[in-house]
Amino acid sequence: MVHNSDSNLRIKDLWLASTWNFSNLVTVLPDFVKHLIMAVIIPSIPRSTDMVIWGMNDTCVYTSKSSFLLLLNKSNTLLVNSIWPRVWKLKAPDKIRMIL
Repeated sequence: MVHNSDSNLRIKDLWLASTWNFSNLVTVLPDFVKHLIMAVIIPSIPRSTDMVIWGMNDTCVYTSKSSFLLLLNKSNTLLVNSIWPRVWKLKAPDKIRMIL
């Protein structure tokens, strides 16, 4: 769980002098999470600001169409590479399989 005082921190508050500095965090992060974060290098771009982008299309702008295409693609992947085919083959009443 994230400590309330950490909820307003931004990357710029933790990326200092081209390295990660977790001393500003009150939340205790597990070591494996710290290692995953430390593997990310933030490029230095002068006067850049934090912003939210949608990385699921070429324009980086969210649209309902890009969201639908993402879900459509993910659902196909989930059906092929997951447990769902086995769930539907279960010998159980339909209402039980629908709950799963």
